[in-house]
Amino acid sequence: MGKRVLITYATGAGSTQEVAQAVADALAAQGLEPTVTRAQDAGAASDYDAVVLGSAVRAGRWLPAATNWLSTYRRELAEMPVALFAVCLSACDDAKPEQLETLRAYIATQAEGLQLVDTAIFAGKLDYDKLSILLRGMLKLMRAPEGDHRNWQAIQNWATQLAPRLGEA
Repeated sequence: MGKRVLITYATGAGSTQEVAQAVADALAAQGLEPTVTRAQDAGAASDYDAVVLGSAVRAGRWLPAATNWLSTYRRELAEMPVALFAVCLSACDDAKPEQLETLRAYIATQAEGLQLVDTAIFAGKLDYDKLSILLRGMLKLMRAPEGDHRNWQAIQNWATQLAPRLGEA
């Protein structure tokens, strides 16, 4: 029986959920037993051998559901392998290096005290039709690039190399 891995996520419009599922598929192919669930629906981390936590990014920060879950279960997470990921437009091909560095620093603060095995930042998907009018307007003013910018091969590669380290629980 493979190690049980919780893959929990917070998503704004569904893109991060799809990334979480891709991570789960890659981990399952490596013999782990992933469970995928939204952060607001995830139970105790102690029910698993390892955790992968990811979130969409808004204004340079994870969504509250991810940070709340992390805060609630931080003690448990300190006792097991953990990987963190972010999904955001700041990781698109034309991203400014300082934006990525700021996001990496933010993720590092979220990882404090954890048995962190790795982190990743993936480009996201922007579908204006799935956003509130306010958010849509703000992103259009910022000239955010609509479309699917996710690199599925990079996501699969990350999860595949992550599998043995998560399995060391």
